[in-house]
Amino acid sequence: MLLEKITYSLRRQPPNRAMLIALLPCTAVGIYLFGWRSLVLVLFCCLVAYLTEVIFETYRGGSPTESILVTGTL
Repeated sequence: MLLEKITYSLRRQPPNRAMLIALLPCTAVGIYLFGWRSLVLVLFCCLVAYLTEVIFETYRGGSPTESILVTGTL
Protein backbone atom coordinates (compact mmCIF):
# COMPACT_ATOMS: atom_id res chain seq x y z
CA MET A 1 0.00 0.00 0.00
CA LEU A 2 1.01 3.57 -0.52
CA LEU A 3 0.44 4.49 3.13
CA GLU A 4 2.90 1.85 4.27
CA LYS A 5 5.62 3.44 2.15
CA ILE A 6 4.87 6.95 3.42
CA THR A 7 5.88 6.69 7.05
CA TYR A 8 7.84 9.77 7.88
CA SER A 9 8.87 10.79 11.32
CA LEU A 10 10.08 14.23 12.22
CA ARG A 11 13.73 14.60 13.13
CA ARG A 12 14.00 15.96 16.65
CA GLN A 13 15.31 19.45 17.13
CA PRO A 14 15.16 20.62 20.76
CA PRO A 15 15.40 24.38 19.97
CA ASN A 16 12.43 24.13 17.61
CA ARG A 17 10.47 22.16 20.19
CA ALA A 18 11.13 24.93 22.71
CA MET A 19 9.92 27.46 20.14
CA LEU A 20 6.70 25.48 19.66
CA ILE A 21 6.12 25.50 23.40
CA ALA A 22 6.74 29.24 23.45
CA LEU A 23 4.21 29.74 20.63
CA LEU A 24 1.42 27.88 22.46
CA PRO A 25 0.24 30.90 24.53
CA CYS A 26 0.24 33.12 21.45
CA THR A 27 -1.75 30.56 19.51
CA ALA A 28 -4.20 30.14 22.39
CA VAL A 29 -4.78 33.90 22.61
CA GLY A 30 -5.24 34.04 18.85
CA ILE A 31 -7.89 31.33 19.07
CA TYR A 32 -9.59 33.15 21.93
CA LEU A 33 -9.63 36.51 20.15
CA PHE A 34 -10.29 35.43 16.57
CA GLY A 35 -12.21 32.17 16.99
CA TRP A 36 -11.70 28.62 15.87
CA ARG A 37 -10.97 29.66 12.29
CA SER A 38 -7.51 30.75 13.42
CA LEU A 39 -6.85 27.24 14.78
CA VAL A 40 -7.97 25.73 11.47
CA LEU A 41 -5.66 28.14 9.65
CA VAL A 42 -2.66 27.20 11.83
CA LEU A 43 -3.35 23.49 11.36
CA PHE A 44 -3.73 23.94 7.61
CA CYS A 45 -0.45 25.87 7.41
CA CYS A 46 1.33 23.15 9.38
CA LEU A 47 -0.12 20.47 7.10
CA VAL A 48 0.96 22.27 3.93
CA ALA A 49 4.42 22.90 5.39
CA TYR A 50 4.72 19.22 6.31
CA LEU A 51 3.64 17.99 2.88
CA THR A 52 6.02 20.38 1.14
CA GLU A 53 8.89 19.27 3.37
CA VAL A 54 8.09 15.60 2.71
CA ILE A 55 8.16 16.16 -1.03
CA PHE A 56 11.50 17.98 -0.97
CA GLU A 57 13.13 15.67 1.57
CA THR A 58 11.99 12.60 -0.35
CA TYR A 59 13.69 14.03 -3.42
CA ARG A 60 16.84 14.79 -1.43
CA GLY A 61 16.80 11.50 0.50
CA GLY A 62 16.31 12.99 3.96
CA SER A 63 13.54 13.21 6.50
CA PRO A 64 11.47 16.21 7.64
CA THR A 65 12.44 18.16 10.73
CA GLU A 66 10.41 19.79 13.49
CA SER A 67 11.19 23.19 12.03
CA ILE A 68 8.26 22.82 9.65
CA LEU A 69 5.86 22.96 12.60
CA VAL A 70 7.42 26.22 13.76
CA THR A 71 7.16 27.63 10.25
CA GLY A 72 3.55 26.56 9.93
CA THR A 73 2.64 27.99 13.32
CA LEU A 74 4.30 31.32 12.64
